[in-house]
Amino acid sequence: MDVKLTRGLLFIVYTLPLAVLLMLSFAGQWAYPSVLPEWELRNWASVVRPDGLGALIFTSVILAVAVAVVGTVLGFFTGWLLLRSRRRKLILWLALVPFCTAPVISAANLQFYFAWSGLTASFGGVLLAQLCIATPYSFILFSTFWTADRKVTDDAGGTLGASVSERLWRIHRPAARPTILLSLVQLFLFSWFEYGLIQLLGVGQVRTLTTSVLQFTLEGNRSMAAVACCLLVLPPVFFLLFTRKIRIADGLNR
Repeated sequence: MDVKLTRGLLFIVYTLPLAVLLMLSFAGQWAYPSVLPEWELRNWASVVRPDGLGALIFTSVILAVAVAVVGTVLGFFTGWLLLRSRRRKLILWLALVPFCTAPVISAANLQFYFAWSGLTASFGGVLLAQLCIATPYSFILFSTFWTADRKVTDDAGGTLGASVSERLWRIHRPAARPTILLSLVQLFLFSWFEYGLIQLLGVGQVRTLTTSVLQFTLEGNRSMAAVACCLLVLPPVFFLLFTRKIRIADGLNR
């Protein structure tokens, strides 16, 4: 098949659903026999209202940024602390346990403990629940960085008189920059699209854009659901263009 034709078909396949969502987000009354709906901006106006989608966007962004930053820092330091551990491979295998089941099943398993500790229906509880999955993922991601070569570099820095903070900040951090950026992006997107943990442990009190899509759909409000979907797509598109400039191999070979 011709390359240009293949690219054209793929472009249509990937952009057509987005075009339909964008059209529905501006749709007002749409009665038979009209082929196209009436256009209005009322749905998008809710983005700037504190009691509308604006509050959901704020909660989603704060939650995703917190998960990305805290999870990346914990994954980075955990990898360094286990660099000399003989049980490093065992712990690495144990880090895969949260990914053996779906997030909603993990949320059901954690629900009792979170309810007992009073963390359900709170922003902090949802943040902690997401970190239970985000931190092992970050640790697994950084396991490709904390290799035997990094151990030699760390030992050399210590021999030359560099403190722990100096080794981490001045020696390892610049070399780990591509992996750090990738971890931040991946954990942000995980939290941004996560539904099961928020729905079960948030108990409807912690609402994000992801949970609002299903709510608007169940209410039959397809226009607001389309607006929320369009907003959900923006970060992945931005990060797709951003991560294309990150050269992971360079960071691993330093």
